[in-house]
Amino acid sequence: MNSKNVRLHLLTLALVATTAGCGGSSGGIVVGGDYPIAYADRALEAAGNAADGVTFVPGGDLYLRELSSPSAPAHNITYQYTRGRGDVSSPNVSYDGRRLIFSMRGPDDPTWNIWEYSLDSGSLRRVIADDELANAGDDLDPHYLPDGRIVFTSNRQANSRAQLEAAGMPPFSYADGYNREAALVLHVMDADGGNIEQISFNQSHDRNPSVRMNGEIMYVRWDHVGNRNHQPIFTIRPDGRELNVLYGAFSPGDSFLHPREMPDGRVISTVLPLAGVRNGGALVIADVRTHTDHRRRLDGLPGAGQYQPTLYELPLGRAASPNGRYTTPYPLWDGSNRVLVAWSPPQRGGTPSPTVPGETEPRYGIYMLDLDDRSMRLIATAREGRALLSPVALMPRPQPAVIPPAGAPGDPGVAPRPWLCPDGTMRESCVGVPNEPGCPQGYAPRPGPPGECIPIEPESECPDDVSPRPHPQPDPKPPPEECEDPGEPGGPGEPGEPGEPGEPDPEPVPQAILNIRSVYDTDFLDSMGESVLVEGERIPRDATGRPNLARLRDARLTTAAERPARFLRISRALPTPPGQSLDGIGATSFKMQQLLGYAPIEPDGSVRVAVPADTPLALAVVDAQGRAFQTHTSWLQARPGEERRCHGCHSAHRSVQPLNAGSPAGGPFEGSRAALSALPGETMAETRTRLDPTALQLQPDPFFTDVWTDPVSAGRAPDPDLTLPYPATLRPDEGIIDYARHIQPIWNANCLGCHGPGSRLDLSDALAPSGRLRSYDSLVLGRPQGATAVQRDGRTVIERSPPLVTVGGSADSSRSSHLVEVLFGQELLAPQSLDGVPDHGGYLTPGERRLIVEWIDLGAAYRNVPARETSAALLARDRFAVEVHPLLRNRCLGCHLPQANSSDIGAPNHRNPPHAPNRFALTGTVEADFGAAAAMVGDPCDPAANALLLRPSSTEQDPLAHPSVDRGGVRGPMLLPGDEGYSILHDWIATGCR
Repeated sequence: MNSKNVRLHLLTLALVATTAGCGGSSGGIVVGGDYPIAYADRALEAAGNAADGVTFVPGGDLYLRELSSPSAPAHNITYQYTRGRGDVSSPNVSYDGRRLIFSMRGPDDPTWNIWEYSLDSGSLRRVIADDELANAGDDLDPHYLPDGRIVFTSNRQANSRAQLEAAGMPPFSYADGYNREAALVLHVMDADGGNIEQISFNQSHDRNPSVRMNGEIMYVRWDHVGNRNHQPIFTIRPDGRELNVLYGAFSPGDSFLHPREMPDGRVISTVLPLAGVRNGGALVIADVRTHTDHRRRLDGLPGAGQYQPTLYELPLGRAASPNGRYTTPYPLWDGSNRVLVAWSPPQRGGTPSPTVPGETEPRYGIYMLDLDDRSMRLIATAREGRALLSPVALMPRPQPAVIPPAGAPGDPGVAPRPWLCPDGTMRESCVGVPNEPGCPQGYAPRPGPPGECIPIEPESECPDDVSPRPHPQPDPKPPPEECEDPGEPGGPGEPGEPGEPGEPDPEPVPQAILNIRSVYDTDFLDSMGESVLVEGERIPRDATGRPNLARLRDARLTTAAERPARFLRISRALPTPPGQSLDGIGATSFKMQQLLGYAPIEPDGSVRVAVPADTPLALAVVDAQGRAFQTHTSWLQARPGEERRCHGCHSAHRSVQPLNAGSPAGGPFEGSRAALSALPGETMAETRTRLDPTALQLQPDPFFTDVWTDPVSAGRAPDPDLTLPYPATLRPDEGIIDYARHIQPIWNANCLGCHGPGSRLDLSDALAPSGRLRSYDSLVLGRPQGATAVQRDGRTVIERSPPLVTVGGSADSSRSSHLVEVLFGQELLAPQSLDGVPDHGGYLTPGERRLIVEWIDLGAAYRNVPARETSAALLARDRFAVEVHPLLRNRCLGCHLPQANSSDIGAPNHRNPPHAPNRFALTGTVEADFGAAAAMVGDPCDPAANALLLRPSSTEQDPLAHPSVDRGGVRGPMLLPGDEGYSILHDWIATGCR
């Protein structure tokens, strides 16, 4: 036995003797509150931020303390591997209390790996034995599942990378919402490191998984879509099914980190801002048994959902805390109502915090919090510049329930059927399934019962009473060379090949089913209610004020034209390579997206449609013109073969009863055809897709045909068909809308006579100072409202007039964009008025207007194609850490900390603030800040033309406006050529030129 194993064996004997000699009511484990604990001893910089994913600072180790007492011996159980030059994080304990699982990175390791320590044998083992497999990504936050497997978060993105390869694309791990670093998402694996499977597909970090007593995985999900930017608590099954928000989507606090279930079912977590506080904040206990948010009870009655259990309340944001900060709580399951926690008491005379004025840098130690009297007992203190984090107790606790995978023995559901076959059915395999007979040339299948064909009408883009006008065909080729060549000075593209959209997947994609009972079943934000309707639109109400679905679905009482919601548009996030130019993607806080298709919304508001599995999806309810009522600012996912069910638009999944109870007793719906006979409780979408499985398929265009109305029982003719085809020459390849390829040709063909260079609204294809087309910036940014910066939402910003295109919040869409009001000649929801605006209603065809509407509703991106190579792969990382990062920390960090957008239910901000989002987000962490800086570089061979240098060398008066600073009594740019800081950035950017 070598010396390491001897030492560990002696430590094990001591710990076994300690725990075996205990007695009392807690099952012979604890006497007087003493038991072994483990914690991470790390450099303070390693504490990180809520917006950081991977943080490695040499000098971290895992310690085992024999008793929860300051006088008890503590043993470094990882030093022999780290030699004081590695790092550790996130220990967790097996349910029998005999094993520790944690993440560790040694001094020679390229990534973080998962390790296990056995208390009985005193041995350490890396869970994934194979070096290549272990180092395929950074594996963090491991936690034991009750069936013996392990859940963890990782940027290896196993399934997502495989999807890219299957689609013929180079595999990469996609970046988080700020494009700073590869996103961490949930994975599961066997106890021996085999069968690694990705189970979450968020586009920002998923972290801190633990297991509730019901067997669900509880974790923190960074919701960063549009201007939604916070980290509430979610749950998911171990096989990735039933992803749902548990708590905190509309509660005070930006980030609910480190959530742990307590013995009574409540949840304790750390609530803190996205960055700037060393991952410390207030301790909060949330009663998830009765609440979905602080002021939202499941039963609708009043009552607070969360409180701070500490003696003094701490700020939830970035304000200075006079009573210290808490982090990484761990509730005990011994009946004592106590919590292990890392706490930094107020530091007198310490190092000032660089991000929180009036506060010093924390010094986290380990404490025991008694929830009964709110007292704190010291267990271990940290040395100067160190942080003791993530304490856990080595004691047994009840084992949660085991949730079997879909289709496994014990699972009450049906076996997964992930393949959409040619006959329209979802099956376990499509082998041997014949195609349905097609229709003759000139005919197409009518949606409804199979076997019926209807003639294809020639496309007409003019109203019945308007003759077609001469209309020049837009050039299907890309705009001028300088707008597409990524190597042009100031261009927003990427080095290397830009990539081409439209390559179809060579392999079939597993499918899932999305089943919405009614889009009119909305939440407290009224996201599909009166707040999104305009003159001429109406949702009938019953005596209680709720949407009257019985009237909406009754063909005798309501026509299709009288129903506001007509189609469901479904899109997916396109994976963003870390470091892709954010200016190239556009002045938007959305990810690049791909339009997947449309599904009809049935008269009762229901939808049932097949969607790609293991894919981040976004939904939008649209009107008859294809314009979205609201934006779904949270990525949805479903596993292969899963039927993802929800009550409605943004309705809580744990709410009492769905608005749509379905058919009361079965049979035909009111005024509907007898052939479409419902089963009891079925929605109209469930009935239709059961009788005609082909109706499950997404359609490329919004297309409606009335399959329901029975002329006899309804007393009227069926509603007329409705379709919105694209212009023939501008149909996007595979649903990818690129501004320069698809939108600019519309302006070139129709608008430059009035909106050319020099006009108030310049829609020309000349390059703007941003490197994008001038028309794009004119529409999306808004005009500066003066030559000074103002304070707004806690930020120094350039105040601008409302832009013509508004995106960001859940209530922002094409219907809230003044451009769409002008093009349709209709007052919608934009803040600007149409008074005095010339009539533009006949200038564009319906197909052209559809394309513009989709571009806006999908986030108004400029470039919508993932780059094949980014600056992040070329720029010098070592030089960044030594020269550039200190400059950014000292000069830029204060204004460029991530800005969250979370709020209490009392005043939700679901519209975009009146300024461009701060997309250059810094936290002070070298690895992630490198990614943020690289995303501001599009052309390393022309350093001065990149946003990273161009913006700080501008002022409020410049076209690319940036707040000025005091330069010796005179206002001027933050950086000027010749300044040391300018030279540092310039020379670093040039390192990426090849």
